[in-house]
Amino acid sequence: MNQLTLSGALLATGALLATGGGAHASRQAGGRQARRAPAASKAPAPPTDDFETTVNGVRIQLGNSPIRIAAPLAPNVYPLTFNDTGTSWQEPVLLGVPRVPQPAAPLLVMFHSFGVSENDCLENTGLMKRALDRGWYVLAPRGAHDMNFGVPYSQANIEFVLDWLVGFLSIDSDRIYGVGFSMGGGGASSYAARHLDPTRPMFAAVANHTGGVSVAHTYWNESASMQDILENVQMFGASPAINPFGYSQASVVDIDPVTGAVDRGTDMARNLGQIPFRTSYATFDPLTYLTTQATVFHAWMTALPASSSLVAIDASEHAWTTLDEVAGLDFLEAESLNIPRDGTHRVLADREGVWMHFTVEQDAADEFTPFRWNLNGSLNRLILDQTANLARITADTASLGLDTQAVLTVVPGTQDGLPEEIRLTGYASTPSNVLRNGQATSAWSFDANTSSVTLFESSAESYPQWVVVP
Repeated sequence: MNQLTLSGALLATGALLATGGGAHASRQAGGRQARRAPAASKAPAPPTDDFETTVNGVRIQLGNSPIRIAAPLAPNVYPLTFNDTGTSWQEPVLLGVPRVPQPAAPLLVMFHSFGVSENDCLENTGLMKRALDRGWYVLAPRGAHDMNFGVPYSQANIEFVLDWLVGFLSIDSDRIYGVGFSMGGGGASSYAARHLDPTRPMFAAVANHTGGVSVAHTYWNESASMQDILENVQMFGASPAINPFGYSQASVVDIDPVTGAVDRGTDMARNLGQIPFRTSYATFDPLTYLTTQATVFHAWMTALPASSSLVAIDASEHAWTTLDEVAGLDFLEAESLNIPRDGTHRVLADREGVWMHFTVEQDAADEFTPFRWNLNGSLNRLILDQTANLARITADTASLGLDTQAVLTVVPGTQDGLPEEIRLTGYASTPSNVLRNGQATSAWSFDANTSSVTLFESSAESYPQWVVVP
């Protein structure tokens, strides 16, 4: 097993290929795929085996179940392993179960630092114990392996476990929080930006401690050995120069290593406008590029504008322990999930799926799809503009608060000039008329099976006005 020394820590690079058991899915960079329908997430199968146990009042079945539990590592902290996540990687986690859970308890999701397992969140910080003492549940996932940097399959593993956990325990879905340190701070931030489906677990707030929020910036500031890890075929497959999308996809901002400027075209931070962030860092942290990332990210969030606070700590270690744990948990505890509707909001989708009130289908995979929505509920009007790489977007009219029993106005606007479809849900019957720029048009359809109306826009560069008359 090859070993390397990075930032004073002894790291086993062989663990990247040995973790997880069995064959692992390999992802090559840069390949284009045909357009596809969003994949349905597979929920974990319920445990089905020979006996069961109770953990502080929570029944957990054991045996040959796809979910395995081991002896507790600490009071109320249980190692679980999810064997079938759909990614070809097992997902070991620590689950903290409070002695006296709140009736609908918050959930703290902890993201570990680089080169260590989920045990990092138990052994190197007191956050888990403090959260349990508050009556919260705590989840510390591995994210497939210990060097994951928030790659998509790592986040898919965590998403799988969260879906199961929220259905299994009495968790307040409006109070799910993310916290992470170093690589984990970047992972928590990226997870928040990439998971915006209101019907599934979303983060209400994030505490990011010295997080690597720009993976490409990390690459260019790190050693050749670290660059080799990031270029591994199980990771990004190449350098940021060759696979820029892959690095951007796992980041919330792309910071130029020379100028320090943020790339305005790839900032997934725009998805965080409704999610309060607390970013902290040690002023004299030896990994100075991470302090740069902290300050640049906070400045970018503030300019969006978004709710962002920056805390500089008078310390010189790169460690969990420089974080003010009580202040961090107090910050999170004050927040609850906010799903924006009225006003103007921007989204950058890195894949097909649900993004807030909209389901995105792309022209091409492995590229970003930006869009902006402006909702005026009093006028029953929706503007969907600044779109690119968008084949179809489905607007959930009920979620948006639009009235399909009244005249509804939709104004699309595209950046790339390509045709796109706008599907509107919530129509029980065929509209009496559909107008484009005041003229009756046949460029639309009604689907009784999905109770939806689809508008076929050939060119939205001039912001055409569509009117659907019930």
